[in-house]
Amino acid sequence: MVASKTMNVKDAAKILVVSDARVRQMLADGTLTGEKFTERGWAIPVAAVRKLAKEREKSAKAKAKASGKPARERKAK
Repeated sequence: MVASKTMNVKDAAKILVVSDARVRQMLADGTLTGEKFTERGWAIPVAAVRKLAKEREKSAKAKAKASGKPARERKAK
């Protein structure tokens, strides 16, 4: 069986640790690429989600390092 090269909004949201609505917003504003195939259905490239997740992780680590606190502690405020 060949692994799918795309995923849906729900799966992307789980990987990015955001809501489905936020993923749709990212798709609408171009932060995340995908192909809309129904009113709310999207085919989102797995590579695009992985790239964005990696960028977000890198950004969170940089912010934590700059503040001197782990990313989780900063978010808890």
